[in-house]
Amino acid sequence: LALNARKHNEPLQTIHSQVVQNAGDRIHRSFRNFFEGRARFPRWKKPHRYNSMTYPQSGFRLNPEKGLLLSGLGYVRIFVHRPLLGRVKHLTIKREADGEWYAVFVTEREGPKKKSLAEIPVERIRGADMGLEKFVALDDATSMEYPGFLRQSEDKIKRLQHHFSMKQNGSRRRLELGRRLDRLHLHVRRQREDFQNKLVHRIFAENDVLVLEKLNVSGMLRNYSLARSISDASWSSFARRAIFKAESLGKHTIFVDPWGTTQFCHNCLWWVPKDLTEREHSCPECGETIPRDENSALLIKRLGILRSPAPD
Repeated sequence: LALNARKHNEPLQTIHSQVVQNAGDRIHRSFRNFFEGRARFPRWKKPHRYNSMTYPQSGFRLNPEKGLLLSGLGYVRIFVHRPLLGRVKHLTIKREADGEWYAVFVTEREGPKKKSLAEIPVERIRGADMGLEKFVALDDATSMEYPGFLRQSEDKIKRLQHHFSMKQNGSRRRLELGRRLDRLHLHVRRQREDFQNKLVHRIFAENDVLVLEKLNVSGMLRNYSLARSISDASWSSFARRAIFKAESLGKHTIFVDPWGTTQFCHNCLWWVPKDLTEREHSCPECGETIPRDENSALLIKRLGILRSPAPD
């Protein structure tokens, strides 16, 4: 459909054919996700909100001396901050809210060989309990509190949002305030990404396996009193980064069912019910008394070990 429209549209003919085809693929994917119940009905995207274009296979070439050659645009100056490893599969040109442009290369290469789970000692396996008071609590009694980046900038966002809503549509001042809001949200997102990247790197620097709960974050967001804090913590993003980091290092990320991980004793598996206000775990059966988050992390690790194959 996109290529057929290109035949009768002269401006579209100046754009590389695969870029136009990729735009059609995005529309098709959006409608398919809607009809299969995974997303809302696709909205019309105005030109100033279309922030990326993709060259799936060809139409680009990186020259260290001249820059990045893009079909239809010519050479573009580029700062290569890391070497390209492996075979380049496709390229996405992306515009961020701060007005900067990025070239995102997707490459394919063979990763490091993974150790078998049966060969990894228990000491190199970490169980992690995700939470709001403590972003992550590990089974070795260490934890990391979440700085709450969105909360830190919340007052400034509200103030800008109020001034933005008072300005006339299409005015120069409204556009400027909109750009300032976009840059502020981008700053919060980058703070969150930096925090999670450093945390994942620190965990895998000392361990070979990370065991996490497979949380239903979309269902948890229905709790409106905690929805903003849950969104700010972005547990799903952390899980994706853990998977990516483990694959790149030849390590493992295991997910377990979160049901009952806060209510069972990690030592004797006795049912110890407790509400959210109780921060200590005291087992009447075996006498174990430890912080609630540490108990959950130890139980998550135990479940992860049970999921791992036994050594031959």
